[in-house]
Amino acid sequence: MNYTYIPESLLYKRKSLDKFAMQHPLNAVVIKRLMKLEGWNKNYGAEGQIEACLNNAYYICTIMRLEYDATFREMSYQQIARDHHIEGSNTLKECVTLSLVALLVKHSTPHWQVKLQETATDLLNYAEKLVDERVDNELHSPNSKRIHILVLSGIPKYLSKDIDASWILPDEYFQPRSIDDKAIMELHRRNPTFNWEKYLYHRNEEDIHEIVENLGKTQLEKATLIRSIWVDCYFSRKAFNGPIKTIWSTLKTLAQEFCPDCIKITELLKTPDTGLEFEKRISELTEENRQLKEQITQLGLAAVNQDEIDELKNTIASLENDLETFKTQDGKNRMTASQAAIFILTVCHHLGGLPNDKKALSPILQWGWGFSESTSERALGAEAQQSVADKTAQFVESFSPKLGRLIREFPDTFNELRKHKLKDNNDKKLKTINK
Repeated sequence: MNYTYIPESLLYKRKSLDKFAMQHPLNAVVIKRLMKLEGWNKNYGAEGQIEACLNNAYYICTIMRLEYDATFREMSYQQIARDHHIEGSNTLKECVTLSLVALLVKHSTPHWQVKLQETATDLLNYAEKLVDERVDNELHSPNSKRIHILVLSGIPKYLSKDIDASWILPDEYFQPRSIDDKAIMELHRRNPTFNWEKYLYHRNEEDIHEIVENLGKTQLEKATLIRSIWVDCYFSRKAFNGPIKTIWSTLKTLAQEFCPDCIKITELLKTPDTGLEFEKRISELTEENRQLKEQITQLGLAAVNQDEIDELKNTIASLENDLETFKTQDGKNRMTASQAAIFILTVCHHLGGLPNDKKALSPILQWGWGFSESTSERALGAEAQQSVADKTAQFVESFSPKLGRLIREFPDTFNELRKHKLKDNNDKKLKTINK
């Protein structure tokens, strides 16, 4: 895999000169020597140019260790060293950076010294042949130009001279960074125009598979990466009515393979089976809810009969077909029996009134969620728990904040009604005894 094509921010986190100096004494010695080096572009601060060289050198050494054979990418490393300028320009930074790469390899652990020696030698030989051509206008003749040619062959020796041979840089200095939300944020901050949709335009499913497989050390990191790809691709394709189903299916398959324990983080499960929707259409769902309210209100749920139950089934079914929130997915209930019970009871209470016998709603739970008769009756007859209501509301708030709020408030309302009902029953018993 060619890691030079991967966005740098996903592999390497840049450091300041102070952090480099505190990291290891070798870095501190090199920084001091570079501060004394003449030839830095006077239009920019020397510190910033030196910091860029050190970061580019560490970045190159990081991706060299990831490659199957680093010698395949030597021209890419040269391009990174000159900050992606055209060949023959920015050569001072290129020479300094590649000299630092050779020095870092020389002071790596023995395994990497041997494995990367050929690449380091090639880059060092290339750096020693670089020259820096600069054109200046003559002071007294503005139309005349003077060309300065700086030979850079002495820079590698200048940087490496008398460096303590016992200094060994730990392998952890060259480990790829963790792919987390900060890495994704930095990716877009450093390159505001970056978009995974454009990045993957000339790549096929195997390339995407390779990226997910090789980037990220844990399931959580891979899930974060997949989510970043999915969000970019979804909104880019939706803006131009592009095909969303294909990329959704590809990424969901990768998520199931590489991060099954963190698949919720990818946000791919929010998508219906058609792969054509990612976010809920608020206007459509508002209309669905309005129709549901009207139909349930007409039922008169104070006395529930089989015809009314059948009618309520149909109204809920029309909502479920689009939301796919309260039905089952992948063979698992999206709601528990207690959650489904609170949902049905809240709707009935606010739109038509609770039936005298709440267990009469049991057929709806059996039909809509597949719960058994005993489980449905037990859930409908139990006391309303606030924790269950809060969990249920989370399913609903994405498309109907108002209904979600009513569900959260339902336990207090339900328990208050229950208390009055018990009081009324006790009063009736007392009157009967007194008679």
